[in-house]
Parts: sequence; structure tokens; C-alpha cells
Amino acid sequence: MKLLLYSVLFTSALLATNTTQVHKNYELNKAEICTKHNFHPSVNNDSYVYVITRNGAKAYNENGNKLDWCFAFKAKLLVVTEKGNLLGVTSIYRRKKADTYYIKKSDTGNASDIPINNLDLNERYSDYEDYSGYITQTHCIEYFEDEVEEFIPSNYTDVEVNLITKNEFLQFEKNAITNFSANNAVKKTDGVITIGTKQFVDTLGEGNLPNTFTYVGEYKLLGYVIQLACHACEDYVYYLVDKNTGEILFTFSDFPYFNKNNQWALTLGQLFSDSPTVLYASKWQEENSQELFTYKEFGNWIPTGRVFWGEDDYFHAEILPYVIAQEYHNSYGTKGNKNYNFNYVRIKIKGHTPLQNDD
Repeated sequence: MKLLLYSVLFTSALLATNTTQVHKNYELNKAEICTKHNFHPSVNNDSYVYVITRNGAKAYNENGNKLDWCFAFKAKLLVVTEKGNLLGVTSIYRRKKADTYYIKKSDTGNASDIPINNLDLNERYSDYEDYSGYITQTHCIEYFEDEVEEFIPSNYTDVEVNLITKNEFLQFEKNAITNFSANNAVKKTDGVITIGTKQFVDTLGEGNLPNTFTYVGEYKLLGYVIQLACHACEDYVYYLVDKNTGEILFTFSDFPYFNKNNQWALTLGQLFSDSPTVLYASKWQEENSQELFTYKEFGNWIPTGRVFWGEDDYFHAEILPYVIAQEYHNSYGTKGNKNYNFNYVRIKIKGHTPLQNDD
């Protein structure tokens, strides 16, 4: 589903605060790293685990004897029972005790415990191969042990994404660019926002569902930001609007972040919760013209919305593994109470993205 609700709530949060930077609306997650599940021997508890070891989780029978296959990395499994240091698990689709096999507890964790490295971060969505849907993978431990690949930054000529520590992220955040103002400079009257000679009028679309314009704030040297939420199509866009004429200068699929010199406009988000993460970076030219510079789709991670440009001219983001996307977005109202194991990244725009179609 399109993240319309998430976007509307996000915009409401912007309008309800006097902060001068979008990322400051996201409070730090102060919860400790989540503890392991306290499993109980009942399928009705619906306790789930993910395989968090890259080599997969070796399967055992109920007597503790090794089998000749394992569960694949990132596989989601239903917990049936526990036995010492082993968990009895089954497919999330079968839910049959007869199909229960055992894996080591140390090979399992929550979705946010799934490890991610720089190779994962930079993998294109079109190259992404997700084995988590496979119930078993023969000899996967031996196979993956031979598949260690080195991360070589020079292989990534357009965008490079690197892991940083939480402490590094917090230090960069202290000097985040604050060139956006979430203010009340523009009012809506009877469903109409008027800027110069242009009117943005709320209407009813398909199924009599509303198409709603919301003033979000302004980049003082660039223009106003207006959001259009289309409830019928579960879609939304952001307009950068000339403050004097109301002319739409550019349309963005997500909220646009400008760097300190207003030379770069960058968006980072998902079209749907099961879609890839899309990074779109534009060079902003004289007279408000825009040139597409970088477009890339990623398949291993999602941004949480806590993002910013740093003084170092890198873009920074708090992220989670891709497999947790739907759970995370569907639990918007309780995110502050979740003990997610966030990762943090630093993104460098290096050059034009080579022309290549992503599936």
C-alpha cells in the first residue's frame, strides 16, 4: 500500500511544530536493543523469528541430529516450541506441527537484527536476490562460505552508501542543514490555497475521495512546498512553488531535501511499503531549472524518515532492513514504543547514474 497515511501524519507533524528542519521532528529512539523472544510452546502465540546468520540456519530433527539442509538467510519462521538452545520452527504458511524442524536460537532474531553491510547497502534493486521465501536451501552453509565479496567503493560511480555508527550519526545531526522552515506563511481558506495568481483547490476524485493540498513550509531562497495527497489513488506528490507567482517549479515524489548551498535536491523513500527504496538527486541550476543527476533503487534497506543533509555535504539516514518495511510502516502510531535495531548510513552523490532500467 502506498504510504499515504504515513505521509499525511508526517505533514501534520510538520505543521504542528515550529522547528526549522524536518529531521528534528523525529525523536531519538532511546529504547535498548531488543531482547530475544520469550517463546512458549504454542503455535497460537504466533511468535516469529528471522534467520539472521548469512550462512543460513542449519536444520536439526527433534532428536538434535543435523539434517542436510538449512533455512535461508532472512527466512521468516513461525515458532512452535523450544528445546534447550534450539527452536522448533515451521513455515509461516504451513503452521503444521508435523512440519516442525529445529534450528539454533543463536541463528535467529527479530527482523531488525538482520545484519547489513556496505555491499548490501549499495546493491541495486534490479540485482537484488531474496532467498527468504525459500523454506530450505541445500548445503547453504558451505555455499555461502565461498561467497565472501569485498566492498570496493570505486565500483559505485553514481551513489555510495556507507554504514556509520549511531554516535557518528548523532554528531553529524548536530550540524544538520536547517534551511527549511515549517511555518504558517500560507493559509488555506475554504479548501483553497492561493499563491500569486495560482490556486490549489481541494477536490473530490474517484469514489468521491478527496484530493487534498497542504502547505508544508518553505525554502526561503527557493519557494514554498505544497503537498498533494490523492486519497483515491493512495498517492502523494510534493510541489516546489514560486512564492510570487505560484508557478510549480518542480514536482517530487517524496519530500525534497536541499543541501546547504541549495545546489542539490534529494528525495529518499518508497513508492509502496513493498517497493524498493528510491533515491533521486537533482542538480539545481540557475533560474530554478532542474537537472536529473542520480536515480537509484535499492532492495536491502528502507529509510525511517529521519534524514538530513550534513555540513559535510553528505546525506544521512536512519534505516532498517527491507524485510521489515511493511511491519514498520503499518505500525506508524507505535513506532516510538518499538525496540527497532536501527542502522545509520552516510550517502555520497558521486556522479550521473548510468542509463539502465530497473525492474
